[in-house]
Amino acid sequence: MKDLYIKSNDGWCREDKEDEMHDVTSRYLVAFDKDVPVGMVHFQFVEEETMTERDADVAY
Repeated sequence: MKDLYIKSNDGWCREDKEDEMHDVTSRYLVAFDKDVPVGMVHFQFVEEETMTERDADVAY
Protein backbone atom coordinates (compact mmCIF):
# COMPACT_ATOMS: atom_id res chain seq x y z
CA MET A 1 0.00 0.00 0.00
CA LYS A 2 2.84 2.39 0.75
CA ASP A 3 3.86 2.41 -2.94
CA LEU A 4 0.33 3.43 -3.93
CA TYR A 5 0.40 6.32 -1.47
CA ILE A 6 3.81 7.47 -2.72
CA LYS A 7 2.49 7.58 -6.30
CA SER A 8 -0.68 9.45 -5.31
CA ASN A 9 -1.13 13.21 -5.15
CA ASP A 10 -1.23 13.07 -1.34
CA GLY A 11 1.99 11.09 -0.96
CA TRP A 12 3.08 8.97 2.00
CA CYS A 13 3.34 10.18 5.59
CA ARG A 14 3.98 7.49 8.20
CA GLU A 15 2.84 9.71 11.07
CA ASP A 16 -0.48 10.52 9.37
CA LYS A 17 -1.10 6.83 8.60
CA GLU A 18 -0.37 5.82 12.21
CA ASP A 19 -2.73 8.53 13.48
CA GLU A 20 -5.45 7.24 11.13
CA MET A 21 -4.92 3.64 12.26
CA HIS A 22 -5.22 4.61 15.95
CA ASP A 23 -8.16 6.99 15.49
CA VAL A 24 -11.21 6.29 17.68
CA THR A 25 -13.30 5.79 14.52
CA SER A 26 -11.00 3.04 13.19
CA ARG A 27 -12.28 -0.51 13.11
CA TYR A 28 -10.52 -3.76 12.21
CA LEU A 29 -11.89 -7.04 10.94
CA VAL A 30 -9.45 -9.94 11.14
CA ALA A 31 -10.08 -13.27 9.38
CA PHE A 32 -8.70 -16.42 10.97
CA ASP A 33 -8.16 -19.97 9.70
CA LYS A 34 -8.30 -21.91 12.93
CA ASP A 35 -6.02 -19.79 15.17
CA VAL A 36 -3.93 -18.29 12.36
CA PRO A 37 -4.74 -14.77 11.09
CA VAL A 38 -5.03 -14.92 7.28
CA GLY A 39 -6.35 -11.46 6.42
CA MET A 40 -7.52 -8.15 7.76
CA VAL A 41 -9.31 -4.99 6.76
CA HIS A 42 -9.14 -1.54 8.37
CA PHE A 43 -12.10 0.80 7.93
CA GLN A 44 -13.68 3.95 9.34
CA PHE A 45 -17.18 5.44 9.25
CA VAL A 46 -16.85 9.21 8.88
CA GLU A 47 -18.66 12.27 7.55
CA GLU A 48 -17.15 13.66 4.37
CA GLU A 49 -17.65 17.21 3.13
CA THR A 50 -19.60 17.54 -0.09
CA MET A 51 -20.28 20.38 -2.49
CA THR A 52 -23.75 20.75 -0.94
CA GLU A 53 -24.80 21.84 2.55
CA ARG A 54 -25.23 18.22 3.64
CA ASP A 55 -22.19 16.09 4.51
CA ALA A 56 -22.13 12.47 3.37
CA ASP A 57 -21.70 9.46 5.66
CA VAL A 58 -18.98 7.28 4.16
CA ALA A 59 -16.92 4.21 5.02
CA TYR A 60 -13.24 4.07 4.16
